Amino acid sequence: MKVAGRFAVATAAVCLVVACASVPDEKLPGPATDAASPRAEQAVATSCTLYEHGHPTEVAVSGVGADEVCAQIAEAWSGSAAFWTANAPEGYEPGPLVCDVRQEGLTVTVRDGGLRDAGTRACGLLVSSGWVEEPRVAQNAPTVEPAASLRDEADVLGQHHGEVAQALGRVSEETPFELFVVYVDTFDGQDGRSWAEADAAAMGLGRHDLLLAVAVDDRLYGISWDAHTDLTVDQLDAVKDAAVERLGQDDWPGASIAAADELISETRG
Repeated sequence: MKVAGRFAVATAAVCLVVACASVPDEKLPGPATDAASPRAEQAVATSCTLYEHGHPTEVAVSGVGADEVCAQIAEAWSGSAAFWTANAPEGYEPGPLVCDVRQEGLTVTVRDGGLRDAGTRACGLLVSSGWVEEPRVAQNAPTVEPAASLRDEADVLGQHHGEVAQALGRVSEETPFELFVVYVDTFDGQDGRSWAEADAAAMGLGRHDLLLAVAVDDRLYGISWDAHTDLTVDQLDAVKDAAVERLGQDDWPGASIAAADELISETRG
């Protein structure tokens, strides 16, 4: 990775195509600092959105000079690992918020409805290049008291409540991370990812926190983690798979314990 201007240039990271003028050099997104620049004189707020082809990921830019920033993103992030377009895929619906960053009147919002690897990568490039991340804000979040690591609102753990609590405690003691688990009857019409994201935001979870949410009657689950987590996509997948295997057997306490054990195993290498 090399840095030019206000953005990190990720070589072979993502390939973007946008419906705006290309930028001939490698100056990266950010507002003009020259007070006499045409953009400073016109001060016209615009917006544009990029979509990753084949993945439910979007990068939206708004503010004075947003079109220029989109063009610079396209130039800076060119690569072969992914393909982005200014046209929304058919049937596309915005995913949960990964990050919202700001710089001198410009805002970039990243959403990812998949495993968030593309969204997390985009947020990392933005923050490492000087953009300031806004705190996650819960939208339609469940009303909960902050930070109980285990909530069994569906009453499915029974006598195994202590075993699950101990497993979550081992994560906190043996790794840099903390695993939160909540069982509810239903997500009230939301998908698992959106519900988990809202619950994590309501509890104020941070970089080293993961949340496993299970809706027993809906037979749905959701996992939330911070955009800047130190865990890799493969490690997150391993934790998810360990939980899902037990959930498929209606082994509610076993799902949490398996996720905790896998998280400990993954962080030990």
